[in-house]
Amino acid sequence: MNKTDTYMSILDKSTQIQLENFKVLPKFVGTWSGNWIILDRDAKEIDRFTSNLTQKIVNNQWLQTNQNKYPNGKIEELRFFGKIVGNGTLVFESPDYPYCNWEHPTFAKIRKHLQDRGVGLKTQV
Repeated sequence: MNKTDTYMSILDKSTQIQLENFKVLPKFVGTWSGNWIILDRDAKEIDRFTSNLTQKIVNNQWLQTNQNKYPNGKIEELRFFGKIVGNGTLVFESPDYPYCNWEHPTFAKIRKHLQDRGVGLKTQV
């Protein structure tokens, strides 16, 4: 085994793909606010909320926090983490329900919809 084989799993920063060099995501770093209206397939309103998104890149990882405020006073916080798994490919994970539970009926439909269009998803609970 040569010296390079021995250190294959230890990559220095100059050889790692840097998230800051991605074409799109770095443009979204910052704090974003907006109003969401969730509609069913007949365009009937199901829910609405105001969301504040904080998105940043720390140690070559995407960190995103969504704080959603509903008219009834409910507040939920959702966290998402993205890590590079290949050239131009990022995997997003979340420890927060419902995104950590892809077996939930709603997300099973979304997963199937994306898979039918050739989009692969990886989740980790």
